[in-house]
Parts: sequence; structure tokens; C-alpha cells
Amino acid sequence: MRFSRKSRFLCGVSIAIALCLSTSGAAMGAAPAAAVDGPALVEKIAKRVGAIEDEFPGNYSRRQIVRKILDPDDGSLRKTWEIEADVWDFQGQQQQMKILGCRLDGKKTDLGDCEPDLQGDPMLRVFGPDRKKNYKVTYAGDTVIGGVPAHRVEIAAREKTARHFEGQMYFAVDSLQVVRVVGGLAKYPFGLKKLALELDFGKVGDASMIQKGTSDLTIYVPLLYNERLVTSFTATDQKRLTAAQRPKD
Repeated sequence: MRFSRKSRFLCGVSIAIALCLSTSGAAMGAAPAAAVDGPALVEKIAKRVGAIEDEFPGNYSRRQIVRKILDPDDGSLRKTWEIEADVWDFQGQQQQMKILGCRLDGKKTDLGDCEPDLQGDPMLRVFGPDRKKNYKVTYAGDTVIGGVPAHRVEIAAREKTARHFEGQMYFAVDSLQVVRVVGGLAKYPFGLKKLALELDFGKVGDASMIQKGTSDLTIYVPLLYNERLVTSFTATDQKRLTAAQRPKD
């Protein structure tokens, strides 16, 4: 049994957000002074992230994905999909995914059953060249994430669209590497009732990339769909890619 087209598309929404943020790791740097100049910190992060994304606009990873389809009212389990995939993402372009393994409720099924429909425009980069046009990014204090002292940065969309991210990003105090992203879309597309996303990052080379993530979304179209999808994934074999390394369609 394949995902419905609507379900497959909206399953891809959370993946697209994750990949839009997957190159948002700042390079190593000196620890800032104790008194934080918020605007200066944001500009420093933006400059470093932008430089990395310009040099490496894409990334690759091997993903182990578990997607549970639940009843949105009582939380009872309807189906469990287990997916292994190679994933390529380049800024401003559609994600490419090669499904390597697909299981439904513990049984192997056709690889095509796990192919997501990712139709729709790519997410707008949080730290892209049009950052100030698309987002309001502000320093919101310090906290600790997984034992790591971190700066919290609030991301607010200047326009409420399904291409804009909204949420929080956390950057390690000593290195300015991104360690966690929490949030979702500024506006839900038709059929998406709820979306919560959390991504954890780890060091790859001199920057950081997604190590694992979770998303919790609810699809609701009257008389047609009413499903909750909880997805978790881990990423391995991550590589940053130059524009010339983009795989052919």
C-alpha cells in the first residue's frame, strides 16, 4: 500500500525543512566575550554560515528513517514505515532521494512505496543573501543544549508563507556551531494542520550537519485525509558538496 499522494507530499515537507537547514553550520571561531552584543553576534553567524553555504551549497547523507502513521485523535498506531535512503540536497533546488530499502510493518515492500512526492518550492534560506528581506533574526539569550552552552537565536518570518521557516536555532558559545533547530513553517500549506520539527547537529569537518531529527505533523483534508505522521531519522556518511558535485537528475 502506497502513501497517498497528499500524505507523501506532506511527509516530504519536514524533510525539505530539515535539508534547507542542513548546511547551517558555522565554522569554528574564538569564544565571544561574556557580554553578548546580539546584533553583532547574529551578523557574525550569518557571515560564517553564508561563506560555508557559498562554498558548499549541497550535502549528502545516508538516512535511516522511521515513519509512524497514527490516529490523530487517540494516537493509536496505524502503520510503521522503515526507510533507508541516500539523500542529496542543494540550496534552492528540489531534494533528490534514492530509496535503498522500504519496509511496511516489518515486511519488505516495493521501493517505490517509500518515494516521497516533493512538489513545491524550496524553503527560503535562513542565512541566505536575502536574509534581512525574508527573516528577522534576533539573539534571545543563552541556554544549555545537551550539555553544551549555547546562544539562542529566534527566527521570525517577515512574510507568512509555506516557504518561510520560523523557530529557534541554537549555536555553541565556544564555536558558533549550530547544535539544534526547533520550529516549523510560518504558514501551513493546504492539508497540513500541524508541524513540529526538531533537529540535532554534530560536527563534520570544520562545520556541523544534521545528525538526527524528529517531526510530528498532522494532515487533515475534510472527507479525504486525517492522519498524524511522526517521523524520526538518523544521518550517517554526511558529506558537504560543491555545486559541481550535484548528481544528475
